[in-house]
Amino acid sequence: MSIAQRKEQTRLLRILSDILSPPVLAAFAFGVICYNVCFDFGQAVRVFAVCLLFQTLLPIAYLFALYRKKKTSDLHISRREERTVVFLLTIASYLCGALTLKLLGAPQTVIDFMIVSALLILMVCLINHFIKISLHLVGAGGYLTGVFLVCGPHTYFLELLVPLLSWVRLRSGAHTKGEVLAGILVGHIFVFLAFKGFLG
Repeated sequence: MSIAQRKEQTRLLRILSDILSPPVLAAFAFGVICYNVCFDFGQAVRVFAVCLLFQTLLPIAYLFALYRKKKTSDLHISRREERTVVFLLTIASYLCGALTLKLLGAPQTVIDFMIVSALLILMVCLINHFIKISLHLVGAGGYLTGVFLVCGPHTYFLELLVPLLSWVRLRSGAHTKGEVLAGILVGHIFVFLAFKGFLG
């Protein structure tokens, strides 16, 4: 592979990592879920706006602020020791989002998924003390599992994003196979069990 081809591949991997990052997948998942469970389109838009604020925009703003203050070395928080503060801020944002949704009378399914997402990040925060688990694959596994549980089997084709994202993170050298596999398993299994518990 030539130097130009390597540069082009690196650029492609970076673009895919950004497009399939946890905040973006969160916005996608909550958009789909809101559309499916809200009473009408107007409510879906209002509820999704709250989800977008607390689960995507605020966490991204926190991350950019930390990056500008040089508290993180990059926007994908590649260093394991830099992740805890981001996790805690994100958990707080999700819980505030869940409370706001409750006050606005949002469907319980959306509120439950917001809480499950916060619990997932708490789980990842604990695991992060031992291995640098892939946040991208945790996000993909968790959010896509939530979409599947709420919207049904016809959304299962979205799981094709998991092998694509696995390839991206491995090819970019961001993670080992074990870290990618851990992310896939934790995201899928934790959200499946936790969300099933909430949904009964």
